Amino acid sequence: MSPSAAQGESHALRDELRGAKTELISSILLSVEGRRAARRYGKLAAIRANAALTTVTLLALDQSRLTSAARTLGIEVAEPA
Repeated sequence: MSPSAAQGESHALRDELRGAKTELISSILLSVEGRRAARRYGKLAAIRANAALTTVTLLALDQSRLTSAARTLGIEVAEPA
């Protein structure tokens, strides 16, 4: 990725984050994984996880975002079939 493309993506990310309703921001995967992990610890943990998730702005995760995030870590991501 060229430096100018990375800068463009950085600006787009800043713009997206600026509109967030909360200070905590994660991908939508947190909604699934957080609930799945909490469920192991019982009903109270699941209720607390649901409450905690209401304080997080969850961003959609499409293939281009997944690929971009992986590249920042030097990871190759397979394209979906």
